[in-house]
Amino acid sequence: MKKILFLSILTFCFSINLSAKKNKDTIQSLNPFEFSYTDTSSETKSNLYIKANEWVANTFNSAKDVIQMNDKEAGKIIAKGVIECFETAALSSITIDVKFTLAIDVKDKKYRIRLYDFLITYISIPGNPYSPFQPNTSLSEDKSHDLWPKNFRNVKYKCYDRANELLTSFKAGMKKSDKSDW
Repeated sequence: MKKILFLSILTFCFSINLSAKKNKDTIQSLNPFEFSYTDTSSETKSNLYIKANEWVANTFNSAKDVIQMNDKEAGKIIAKGVIECFETAALSSITIDVKFTLAIDVKDKKYRIRLYDFLITYISIPGNPYSPFQPNTSLSEDKSHDLWPKNFRNVKYKCYDRANELLTSFKAGMKKSDKSDW
C-alpha cells in the first residue's frame, strides 16, 4: 500500500513538473510574442465601441495618455500601455518596464482585441548604470539574452500573465450588460 501511495505521489509531482515546463516552453517559443481574442456579440458596432472605450478608460490610469487613435467610424482604438515588472537579482531589486500596443476593432456583432509589439523600454538597477538589455528589446526575439537569460524569461512570463489578465478583463467588459437602474 505504501509503495502504491508513494508511486501515486511521485507520478502526480512528475506530471505537475511536466505541465509547468510545457507552459514555460510555450511562453518561450511564442514568436512573435502576440495575443489576440475575437468574439461575436448581438450588439451594434456603436454599442461595442462604447464598451471598448469604457474598458480602456477603466483599465488604464489615464485613457487620454494611452489612446493613440480613437476612430468611431472605423470602429478602431489603438493604445499604448506599460507593464511594470520587478525582478530580484542578488541583493537588489530591478524595475523593468515593458511597453506594448493594444488594438481594438469593432463592427456590428463582432469585436477583436490584439496585444503586440512588447518592448523592454526601461530598466532600473540600483547602483548599476549598465543595462543587460539594449533599449527597445523585443520580447519576440529568439535570443535569450546571454547576460541575464533567467531575467529575460521571467519578464516574458510576467508579460504573458499580464496579457492574459487584460484579455480576460476585456472579455468581461465587453459582455457586461448595459442595463442599469440608476
